[in-house]
Amino acid sequence: MPGRVTIVYFLNVDNEPTLFEEKEDCMLSPERALKLIQDSIASLRRVGLIEADLTVTGNTVLLGTGSPLDSIAFVTFVTDVEERLGRETNQELYLVLTDIHEFNTDAASLSADILARYMVKLTTKEKA
Repeated sequence: MPGRVTIVYFLNVDNEPTLFEEKEDCMLSPERALKLIQDSIASLRRVGLIEADLTVTGNTVLLGTGSPLDSIAFVTFVTDVEERLGRETNQELYLVLTDIHEFNTDAASLSADILARYMVKLTTKEKA
């Protein structure tokens, strides 16, 4: 789905407007959100915060019993996903676990599918 295009100009030494950045804002698809999650997990693997390769599916547990992420890796993961989400959407967005309605605080688990759906909702809400 096309979004708006943000164009940023600056004045060069001749006091003429010069294109600095042009980036299309976009709403995130669930598939793209899962890809951002996968890319973040792969990054954590490369830097050694998780030991095994992991293919992310909707059922992948990111937080809670069965998660491959310890507390430090999870915090790093959230920060990394926020940065990727910001680059993807050209917006400053934050993942707030307490805003994820499907996040089951009794069982304290968070799946990739639930996080991906929240990311889509977050990008949709910010566009409104």
